Amino acid sequence: MKRKGGEIVLAVICVVFVIFSSFDVVQAETGASVKVSVNSVITGEKPSSASDNIYILQALDPINPMPQGSVDDKMEIKAPAEGTASFGTIYFPGVGEYYYRISQKTGTQKNCQYDSSVYTLKIAVLNKDSLYEQEAYMIIGKDGQQGKWENMVFTNNYQSRKENTQSDTKPVKTGDTTGYDFYLAALLISSGFLMACSVKRRKSSSSDHNRKSVVLK
Repeated sequence: MKRKGGEIVLAVICVVFVIFSSFDVVQAETGASVKVSVNSVITGEKPSSASDNIYILQALDPINPMPQGSVDDKMEIKAPAEGTASFGTIYFPGVGEYYYRISQKTGTQKNCQYDSSVYTLKIAVLNKDSLYEQEAYMIIGKDGQQGKWENMVFTNNYQSRKENTQSDTKPVKTGDTTGYDFYLAALLISSGFLMACSVKRRKSSSSDHNRKSVVLK
């Protein structure tokens, strides 16, 4: 009888252990994930071959989860000059708010004006109807601008070689007209001097003519 009672107690303990073990498994599987992507857009004269863009994902808190392949709290990816690129998927362990910053590294292509926009990404992980189900919401903001954004878009403007050459050879106006004033003053003085000499010669010629007229008489 005692043996049966012991077996029953052992069976109950095993059942309880299995229940709690399954609870831990479910709890470990809770959380949510998001895929973080950026879009590259080209304006202006589309080049025949454009260099890749480099984008940076930075966690604003070092303990924030990061995609696979990141180093510490930062990740860089190379993306085509035009199109969509992904940092990968970020897995969040539980309810909370997680903040990130996304920017573009300035490239080396001379005829390109790179977009210097900086986006702030907020990931809010909330409980769904079920206690063990959670969902992540992505909220995108842009530094220096109010409102929310649906996507993170970086627009790079390419200038034609002709426009680029004209902008390089165009003289720079400094606002300093000292040199021009000096030359203008010198020109006016020279003109006045020449006019004075011309008048003097005329007077001299006229007086000589009058003297000759007196002698003849």
